[in-house]
Amino acid sequence: MSKNKITVHTIVKNDDRFIWYSLSSILPYADEVFVCDTGSTDQTYKIIKTFDNPKIILESKKSQNREDITRLRQEQLKNTQGGFIWLVDGDEIYPRTTAQEIRELVDRQGRGQIEGIVVRRHDLLGDVFHYQDDSAGYYRLFGQKGHFALRLINLDQLPGLHLSGTYPLEGYYDRFNQEIIHHDPVKYVFTNGFLFHASYLKRSSAGNCEIYNRHKYKVEKGLPVDSGKIPEVLNSGKRPDFVPLVTIKRNLMYEIEAMFLTPLKKIKRYFREQLTKDVPGDITIFGLNELAIGKVYGRWIFSILKPFIKLNVLEIGAGLGNYTGHYPDGGRIILSDVDKRFVSLMKKKYAGRSDIKVMALDITKPDNGTEEALKSEKINTVIAVNVFEHIKDDLQALKNCYRLLPPGSRLLIFVPALPSIFGSIDEAFGHYRRYTKKELTDKIRLSGFKVISVRYFNIIGIIWWFVMGKVVKAKNLPLSTGLFLKIVVPVIERMEKLASPPVGQSLIAVAEKE
Repeated sequence: MSKNKITVHTIVKNDDRFIWYSLSSILPYADEVFVCDTGSTDQTYKIIKTFDNPKIILESKKSQNREDITRLRQEQLKNTQGGFIWLVDGDEIYPRTTAQEIRELVDRQGRGQIEGIVVRRHDLLGDVFHYQDDSAGYYRLFGQKGHFALRLINLDQLPGLHLSGTYPLEGYYDRFNQEIIHHDPVKYVFTNGFLFHASYLKRSSAGNCEIYNRHKYKVEKGLPVDSGKIPEVLNSGKRPDFVPLVTIKRNLMYEIEAMFLTPLKKIKRYFREQLTKDVPGDITIFGLNELAIGKVYGRWIFSILKPFIKLNVLEIGAGLGNYTGHYPDGGRIILSDVDKRFVSLMKKKYAGRSDIKVMALDITKPDNGTEEALKSEKINTVIAVNVFEHIKDDLQALKNCYRLLPPGSRLLIFVPALPSIFGSIDEAFGHYRRYTKKELTDKIRLSGFKVISVRYFNIIGIIWWFVMGKVVKAKNLPLSTGLFLKIVVPVIERMEKLASPPVGQSLIAVAEKE
């Protein structure tokens, strides 16, 4: 049997509790290992340097933002010559049987039609001996749902493979700019074995230091790992003395806390399932709670915007295109987004709708061809709901909207308000700002539009956002937000119809090109 090449891609930052185990578990099965440390302040870099193995190619490049992570992944991809790439995080440890299974799958099927391998995953809870029930997993890939991730990709089957999007929402795209997770499921294989994922454990020995993406320490009872399936490297006698020992079992306080919290978490998951039953199967990381909230919010927002909509409509930052049902009938709808992942999903979703066109659009720098195509659509309304706060140069984006529109057309904007409540959720969502009424009004006027109205929206939401973002310092809105809005929105909506609130969580602006 011929051996196919496997190149590991790893990007780390402050993972010193698990990086030695992670690399040790995959080294025997890989041909080369690209590791990029992006500014660790703990012992991560020192630990990686202890490996005396020519397979490991280590470099240090500091990352300043999330975009840097996508760029570094693209560099690793560019430096890989054929074969399979194996995406390994610094907190992922492979049992020998799972790593062997992957090696055998690559060698047996690599030169066939297989495009990738999806690895099943145990998300560890409290220690390396317990994991989260697979029923709690909400990742959905190739018709399956649970705890797993696309971990190996066959470059020989996917010429022109590249990344798009911002970490942690980046995706791998083919030469036709279709994200590969939307390819034929037959071309992807799921492993029988599991990797051990320590994202919910303490990942750095340095205490409160920056760690990539999900670093929430979860307390939950979970399921015990079969003693025969613990990754062998966790008990390796070759571990250097300065590498942290991670086989310490969780303590009594954890067990007591988990006993009380686990039933509550199961109730929460039940409601999440009810709220997100119609979430597209390809959405895996982002958008579950946001979609549930969006359903409630969408009707309310468009009850205000709808009287101002003129056909035809261009929606900027349309995401999954969930607002199309609120647009008047009889016109053309152009749904656009800068994220190719959402563009791909919307094209599938609206493939049978002749009145809807889906396109990729960066409103900060539309090219000449895109501008001409949009002008030919005779657009009379541009709509952007929760978009401009994500754009660094929002004034330029507004000027581009003005240039695309004919005289008499309209711009309808919904944005977050009140800089004083800017908090952790805004940061996690990638917001550059929350607007004052004056700032939004001035920028719309500076772009050339005549302002018809700017009003506040959702006065009660101020309290919720302040508590979650400034007091709790949450990184996402809790699932209860969707349930809360279902109850509260009808009441607030009736109140704000009687009189516009003097202040609110958001701003709605209506402008016109004279």
